[in-house]
Amino acid sequence: MKNIKYLLSFIILISLNTYAQKVTQSNFTSKYPRSFKASHNIVIKNAILSDGAYVFEGKKGKIFITLENGIYTEIHPKNKFVKAKITWVSEYSYKLKIIETNKKKLKYNIGEEFISKITNINQDKYSYQRMLKNGRMLRGELLKLDEENSRK
Repeated sequence: MKNIKYLLSFIILISLNTYAQKVTQSNFTSKYPRSFKASHNIVIKNAILSDGAYVFEGKKGKIFITLENGIYTEIHPKNKFVKAKITWVSEYSYKLKIIETNKKKLKYNIGEEFISKITNINQDKYSYQRMLKNGRMLRGELLKLDEENSRK
């Protein structure tokens, strides 16, 4: 009878020790706690690009960008546009997922995603890198416009 008590005690101690190691290991090796992983909803409060108007020089002229309520819209010459959902991954990185366009010859498909990262900020100029699906890196600069200059 004593042997059974010792055996049960030994099994319980080993079980508790193993469980404690798993919990400790997951807390130290994981970047986020389990509750965070379960939700996967990240809210970045200090995203570097705020809602507003931006512009960059494209091959065929100026391309205006508006950011509003999580929607990134590129306005090209001749009233062509590309809309994408912007999801912030960190303060300086975001993911764009194309959701709508009226451009006939767009190189990318609706539903396609790109990861972009702001690499440098100089007053109202934001340098960025965008990783394309073919592995090519696209670099550019956005200029933040004040409300007076948003469509000049």
